Amino acid sequence: MSLRLKLLFPLLIACLVSAIYIELIWSPSAVEAGKQQYVHDIGMHLDTAIEGLKPLMLANRIDLIQETLSQLQRSNSEWKYIRLTNSQGKWLYPPLIENQEKPPQTSDDIQVIGKEIRHFGKPAGMLMVYVDLGPRVSEIRARQVRLAETLLAIVLMFALTLVITLEVTAVRRLRRLSSATTALARHHFDTPLPQQGHDEIGVLIGSFSSMRNEIKTYREDLLNELEKRRLREQELKHYKAIVESSDDAIIGKTLDGVITSWNPGAEKMFGYTAEEAFGMPFRNLVPQDHYQEETGILARAAQGQREEHFETVRLHKDGRLVEVSASICPIFDESGMPVGISMIARDISDQKRNEAIQKATTLQLEDQLKKISELQIRLQEQVIHDPLTGMFNRRYLDETMPRELALAKREGYLLTVAMLDLDHFKLINDTYGHAAGDEVLRTVSLVLKEKGRESDITCRYGGEEFVVVLPRMSTTMATARVEEWRVMLMNRKIRHGDLEISITMSAGIAGYPEDGSDPDTLMQQVDEALYFSKNQGRNTVTRFQDIQKKDELRATAS
Repeated sequence: MSLRLKLLFPLLIACLVSAIYIELIWSPSAVEAGKQQYVHDIGMHLDTAIEGLKPLMLANRIDLIQETLSQLQRSNSEWKYIRLTNSQGKWLYPPLIENQEKPPQTSDDIQVIGKEIRHFGKPAGMLMVYVDLGPRVSEIRARQVRLAETLLAIVLMFALTLVITLEVTAVRRLRRLSSATTALARHHFDTPLPQQGHDEIGVLIGSFSSMRNEIKTYREDLLNELEKRRLREQELKHYKAIVESSDDAIIGKTLDGVITSWNPGAEKMFGYTAEEAFGMPFRNLVPQDHYQEETGILARAAQGQREEHFETVRLHKDGRLVEVSASICPIFDESGMPVGISMIARDISDQKRNEAIQKATTLQLEDQLKKISELQIRLQEQVIHDPLTGMFNRRYLDETMPRELALAKREGYLLTVAMLDLDHFKLINDTYGHAAGDEVLRTVSLVLKEKGRESDITCRYGGEEFVVVLPRMSTTMATARVEEWRVMLMNRKIRHGDLEISITMSAGIAGYPEDGSDPDTLMQQVDEALYFSKNQGRNTVTRFQDIQKKDELRATAS
């Protein structure tokens, strides 16, 4: 069967089956469905009419009833006869007159549609309509005929289009196939072919395409093989030039460690000529304490493992050690099995010497930096410490006091400042000498350090004056603490050579927050309290608050 008939035969069968289906099944069903829908629509119309007739029937308005039904019948030409009776069976429409028209006989086209009229659930009458379904059936059948004609026209147009497409497509494909055959004879393999498809022409195109591809592949393989041979020869020459010109040692050896290739870089690095190295065990280049390393390299290479950039030492022909950075790569055959070993080694002796020099230089610089850091620490200590007593100096106090006071404010605790002054210290210097005075200052600083807390900040404020900052301590407790120091110093004999020196001290106390909330105010208040102690005969401790209370009492008494 030709391709054309293969396409037309199913189409003809489909048309025949469709015609039978339309005539025997779809058409009667469509007519019956149209009739039922029409009867349903009339029933809905009658329901609407009944709702309008109920009030007229209850009011016994026969004239309006007859006028309404007459108008309804005139507006629906298919309604051939209308009959309305009340609940007693009395005719309300049509009126009983002579030569009255009789209802038509029922048939397939004439159907009677009756609707019972009910009022509050009770029968009120009956409305019956004789409807001629013939015009509606004729209309439905006319639509069916038009639909069938339309389907037939579509089928004919589809068949005509299919025939034209078949002719054009087949002829065009065969013409292109003929052109491709002619081009193949001229060794042109890229002539476009028509779409293959699955018909007879498609099978022919597929066979031709396979044949052409095989010829093309065979020809390309032959040309490629010739090109590969040419490229391999060039590549070998290129690789040989690289190996010969490389400063690195490029060495080939068997899996047993016998040298099979040796480039000029290897000659330069190890001192052996190529003739001397061929067939020589590579172990001759390995120091005895590295034999185990070489054995492991050979074993791993036999398993196909690489060794990337490891540092080791090898022997020169003259016996000296050569430090190298080496890479080991197995050589595989076509089946992927290791058959040899390739080694690339670079002389890093100069690099190692430079690294050693750099390391020594780095260590020297680190040592110098350490000494500089220690010197900076000592300088910093000297900046904030008094060289005679080792206590913090006034500069440190000026830097620390604002921080301590801010911390007390933030955390909400008390802070007391005590200023101590040695009585008649100038007399001690003049009497016993400055060396004795220095010994007195060192003794006082030692007592303050030993008897103070770790959190206290003890400073030599200047000359014979000392300042102690006492965090988290009230002025009352601080006064008692400073009083202990005063008594201890008064009872202590300070020895200087054969001399025993007695001293006393005066002190002033002020605290945060009662006496001031900033460093300047606190220092002013504590200095005033110290001045008060001096004026009271020295060798005493005075709180700034006590001065204020005495002033208030004198003011009250006066």
